Amino acid sequence: MRPSESTAPDGARISLAWLGHPGTVLSLIVLVLNDHVFKAAFPGLVVNID
Repeated sequence: MRPSESTAPDGARISLAWLGHPGTVLSLIVLVLNDHVFKAAFPGLVVNID
């Protein structure tokens, strides 16, 4: 096997590529900030506090 070849199946490699995509990472950061920071700092209709 050459060093450039991956041992991960194609589906796993694609899934990992999407997980590391900047859009996915940014979405997860916004989700965590909304749940832990914004709901406490700005309660009301904008952040949908329960």
